[in-house]
Amino acid sequence: MNNSNGTFTIKNNKGEELTCNVLFTFDSDEFKKSYIVFTDNTTDENGKIKAYLNSGKYEITEIRIPTGFLQLEAPVKFEIKNVKDFDTDKDGDFIKEVVVKNEQPTGTLNVNKTVALRENVDTSLVDISDLSGIQFKLTAKEDIIDMADGSKFYTKGQEVGTYNLTKEGTLKVENLPMGTYELEEIKTLDGLVLNKEKYEVKFVKKDDITK
Repeated sequence: MNNSNGTFTIKNNKGEELTCNVLFTFDSDEFKKSYIVFTDNTTDENGKIKAYLNSGKYEITEIRIPTGFLQLEAPVKFEIKNVKDFDTDKDGDFIKEVVVKNEQPTGTLNVNKTVALRENVDTSLVDISDLSGIQFKLTAKEDIIDMADGSKFYTKGQEVGTYNLTKEGTLKVENLPMGTYELEEIKTLDGLVLNKEKYEVKFVKKDDITK
């Protein structure tokens, strides 16, 4: 499991800043989630950092975003009280675990297919009133990487999926990770010629807030 750097500012309820660097520790089995435990300002073998805090109300404000992720929508607020109810670590210190969730941006592919028939075509032989029989295949044109842990969503050349148009000739594929894909038509209607052109589809992170 790999880790990505993030920097936060912790403020107490008086607005005083307690700054420390932390590392996102990503659980690859729980996509888009990260866990931070504050302890002694030095990272352990799991990339976690501890900060000793007194009882009170705090908020964590993100000031540097992990690579490939989006900015938090709001500071993460938490409170330390009744510490004897908390779990303890191997040193007997009480632990307050704060969960911070950063999302990875995703792309949406929209296709609008139109069919133009020549004037001299016998329209009784070609029914274009329903385009749902036209099918497309989407393939990864490069390795599509999960920025949480460095694993691959899709390997270069791997099929992402096959999709049929709606009756009206539209297609929408959502939640595609950032990266470059290739779209091609693999099935068409009787009486039509298959479009063999391959279309490159590329999704890149626009900014730190656009999902």
